[in-house]
Amino acid sequence: MKVSRIISIMIPIILLIILGLFSIGASPVFYTNQWLDTNAMMTMGRAIHEGVLPFRDIIDQRGPVLYGIYALAAFISSTNFFGLFILEVINVLFVYFITFNMARHLKIGYLKPEWLGLIGPAALLGNNAFVLGGSPEEFAFAPILFVLLVYIKYQSHIEHISLLSFFFVGIAFALVFWSKYSLIAPFVVFFIWTAVALLINKHFLKLLYVILCSLAGFGLVTAIIALIFSMNHALPQLINFYFYQNLNAYGANENGFVFQIVQLIRILARLVGDHFVATLILVVCWSILGLKNKAITLEIVMCLVSLIFVAEQHIFRTYYPLVLFPFLVTGIIRLLAISDARMLLTSRRMLPLIICAVTVLAPFVNNSSLRSAPIIDQKKAFNGQSKSVQERFAKIMHAKYHKPSILMVNTLDSGFYLSANSVPNTPYWHRLNMTYEQLPEMYHSFNHTLNDKRVDYVVVRVPVNQKVSPKLVKASVAPINRQNLFNNYRIITAGTQMTQGNNIQYVLMEKKTLSKVKHHDNKIPIYEKE
Repeated sequence: MKVSRIISIMIPIILLIILGLFSIGASPVFYTNQWLDTNAMMTMGRAIHEGVLPFRDIIDQRGPVLYGIYALAAFISSTNFFGLFILEVINVLFVYFITFNMARHLKIGYLKPEWLGLIGPAALLGNNAFVLGGSPEEFAFAPILFVLLVYIKYQSHIEHISLLSFFFVGIAFALVFWSKYSLIAPFVVFFIWTAVALLINKHFLKLLYVILCSLAGFGLVTAIIALIFSMNHALPQLINFYFYQNLNAYGANENGFVFQIVQLIRILARLVGDHFVATLILVVCWSILGLKNKAITLEIVMCLVSLIFVAEQHIFRTYYPLVLFPFLVTGIIRLLAISDARMLLTSRRMLPLIICAVTVLAPFVNNSSLRSAPIIDQKKAFNGQSKSVQERFAKIMHAKYHKPSILMVNTLDSGFYLSANSVPNTPYWHRLNMTYEQLPEMYHSFNHTLNDKRVDYVVVRVPVNQKVSPKLVKASVAPINRQNLFNNYRIITAGTQMTQGNNIQYVLMEKKTLSKVKHHDNKIPIYEKE
């Protein structure tokens, strides 16, 4: 490889690493990653790093592959998010090289693939759905883009796709399936398309080989997961919660058929409406490609089915629309491949600069979560205080315990375990986004934990701008947990904090068996037992 070619590849890579420092919430540039979901998954990873097995010892909703990623992050660094940052940068580089290969295959003569490869990372990092990074959608971005690459390479000649490619597609499918199976739609559509195309062309033997190779890739990942959980006598727990509980509880909808259809349409509208410009660009790309008689049907079907799979969760989360953006990448790359440089109204030399500028600016223009992320050396970044509420609570807890045990009784973990250098010691350790009707065992588990005083401290999220009192705390906790909470724990302090633009208030409660000592910490209000 020529020195000039190496330099031309290294410049975008260095640019992406620097960009990651300022656009990924786990970066050491930021004080911490404030996103609740990332903190919850990091706690799972830290617990696995200390020998705890998910679904057997502690419960959460995502898949074992995602927790494996976070366990690796905790192995690199268990006291902060630096390990996660490293893995996220690697993921961004995977996205870059897949996009690079896509551009190289399409032979866009007026612009080198080294620069076009930046379109993938720009789409991943440069939108509001990225939030602060660390979501399953983020880590599914590269596998989904990979299956789109395979399709684009061989869309007119399915029989020419190598069996090795199907093996790797099977692996990519498994990685997504065992991270969050609501994201598998592109793979499902791809495999159906492959099977139908081979059957129509009577390539029966090829179809058999394709099935075997795809299953081999999928089975390799699945076998490793099954072996790990079987050796630890936890395979039934994995299947029960990851599949049965999630399918029957999380996002379950008991309303009538008409309501569910209307609700599905509403969620679909919001998935695309919250990213209207990106959706409009994608539709324009597809329209022009269609007018040029380019095959776009499968991409459209993949995208629509992906959105339907996501919408079938019956709820909307900010990061859900990220599934749309791999299709935006392929649409733009394919459109550029049929465009003349003169149509772009700029010189060929300016195009790399424009792509670099868009890649760098997009996260800061589009991602609102970055605007409130606290910088590492920012003075009084937390509601006028130099320490976060998590750190202030941790200081109180560490005054009595080296490694205090905690329960988040009515909210997801937002960094309290990390700040206290603690991991969960109860199966249900924070409140998942499920009601009592959806997951009663979680609330009963909380009751057992509170009644037996299995944790030293309980953290309760309460409404802001209201004086903290037992009445306010009781109103914030599920009715079934109130009596055991106040029978065995007492309010000792509270604190508010601005997180992703929202002011949030937390209350710290301590086991009543502990000595009743007043704690004073940076003007946090002190509350005595009634």
